[in-house]
Amino acid sequence: MADPSERPRVLVFASYQYLNYAAALAHLQSLPPANFYVASQMGVGHSLLKNAPSHQLSMTPLRWQPTRPNLEVAADSAVLFWDGHDKLHLSSVAILKRASIPLTIIDSDGNPVDLAHFCATLTSSNGTNGDKMATPTVIVDQPAAPHTRETNVLVKLSIPAATFAQYEGQAKLAKHSVEKILSDRLRTCVEHTSGRGLYFNDEQRSHLERITGGHLIDDSDMALTYVKTTVEVTVGGVVVELTDRVLQRCASRAKSERKSLEAYVTKEVIQGLERACGLRPW
Repeated sequence: MADPSERPRVLVFASYQYLNYAAALAHLQSLPPANFYVASQMGVGHSLLKNAPSHQLSMTPLRWQPTRPNLEVAADSAVLFWDGHDKLHLSSVAILKRASIPLTIIDSDGNPVDLAHFCATLTSSNGTNGDKMATPTVIVDQPAAPHTRETNVLVKLSIPAATFAQYEGQAKLAKHSVEKILSDRLRTCVEHTSGRGLYFNDEQRSHLERITGGHLIDDSDMALTYVKTTVEVTVGGVVVELTDRVLQRCASRAKSERKSLEAYVTKEVIQGLERACGLRPW
């Protein structure tokens, strides 16, 4: 018998309103022996902790804080028992996705739910995609110019099943074939050849646009241009971001007062905080 400490680690999540204890139990019993860590300790999660019937299904409560951005996920797989509408586990699913932790989602009838359906159901109800699976952009090819002919090459390739499943989910969201999504992705990323290249998803790009003054950023050159004019000021350990528009105004005022930009910003920050705290009447 294998050492219990060498068993795979399985994280267990459950929606509060998920009441099908039998389905949860049946699914966990179908898995190979593992060390189960219950992150959701209410509803079915509480029942599993209290009533686990065998040594194989011994459960350990886990202090799970998905809002911590630096959270390290030490697990081999995860299971989410989902009631069909609970959004509370979206952040947990996002963390598992970033950490490449295999996730199985089980609905209230005990049936598996693919990740694309899970994300589409929840994001369509709140209008955001966050760090979840966003609908991919589909290229609409322009008609060929007169007297020209577009030559295509048919390629046969092999990819891991898990990778294909992700593309298949994206294709369902975009309502196109997997082949179309793969073709578009290859064309849009053909110049992404750097071994240390950076990629921004839609949420990260929106954040970059906010901190650089609300400018729309369409490519990496534009991102560099605006990042160069964004400065962070640290005041007592608190980081304050200054956009290029604010910096331009500060530079103009500093010049009119014959001060350096650093001296002007330091003076205004101190005086502004003193006014806010009631230490300065004007």
